[in-house]
Amino acid sequence: MKKTVCFLLLMLLTLSLFACEGFTITNESESPSTDIPVGSITSSDASEESSEAVELLGDKLSVVVLGDSIARGYGLENVEAERFSSLLGEKLKPHYNEVKVSNFGIDGQTGSELAASLESDVPNELKECDVVIISIGGNNVLGSLTEVTGLVELLSNVPKDIFVNYLLYLFPPEGTEKSKFQYTVDAINGLFVSANGIFQSDAYKALVKKGGDNLREEIPDIIAHIKKVNPNARILFQTIYNPYKNLNLSLIGIEEKLMLGVYGEQAVSPMNKAINELSAENGYEVVPVWERFEESRRSLINAGFSLMTAKFNVDPHPNSQGHAYIADIYYEILTEEADA
Repeated sequence: MKKTVCFLLLMLLTLSLFACEGFTITNESESPSTDIPVGSITSSDASEESSEAVELLGDKLSVVVLGDSIARGYGLENVEAERFSSLLGEKLKPHYNEVKVSNFGIDGQTGSELAASLESDVPNELKECDVVIISIGGNNVLGSLTEVTGLVELLSNVPKDIFVNYLLYLFPPEGTEKSKFQYTVDAINGLFVSANGIFQSDAYKALVKKGGDNLREEIPDIIAHIKKVNPNARILFQTIYNPYKNLNLSLIGIEEKLMLGVYGEQAVSPMNKAINELSAENGYEVVPVWERFEESRRSLINAGFSLMTAKFNVDPHPNSQGHAYIADIYYEILTEEADA
């Protein structure tokens, strides 16, 4: 997702607190990756998955992964090993004599940028692969959030250590009146009111609509470019999960609620609608990542909130478990093991 961490941190405003050091903003655009990460896995390495006999589905399988930072594996400790494409390759090894997975994910890529790259510089792996996996669309909204006025101003006025001090309101030191920390309640409530105002505004709603409309125009171009160089490839296009589905915040003593999960769903819904509705006419298969993440109760995303430790994390990317979960989804599709 382009500038996903920066602009989703801005989008979610209050959740930029890590540990007890106040508000911290990580701007992915300040240290961009200059190289297009490419990773390959071949089954020449011995698979250790199981000693049991596995159905051989073919001699060779070549997979190309295109898209944004979710595809690339942003934020993982060991990107090459832990991203879903690498895990998928490992899971598929027992089914083929040779498996090759090439990853061309780029942090921050939008739908239009993917289409442009496929028009100007097509990798040879794409021309010869059997399967194409696409993860794109999130940055169509997230990368343009600065168009919504008030985000930077709101964030810059947030009192430092606001949530750490809020814990003192909930659990005041012995001999200290709770009212001493009432300012934190007032500050957080005001922050939530302002944030809700921004994300309920016409400007934000227009931005969300624009993101979905743009992706709807970009998908046919993306698919056409792929089919032009490789008409026989199986194309799999994944839906976009809501990274904040569990972050609808209602805090003790705070009158205003901050419905981050609602705003997250508003952001991804138009993109997912476009992905689903355009699949038949453009000849690709939809991979239900959004649906499966909604169903799961696992901790699959970095974003989260712990009141007792005053720790907030708004990183919308999948954690290592999330990448493993996505790999499982693709494995089921590619091996037709619906009950796996």
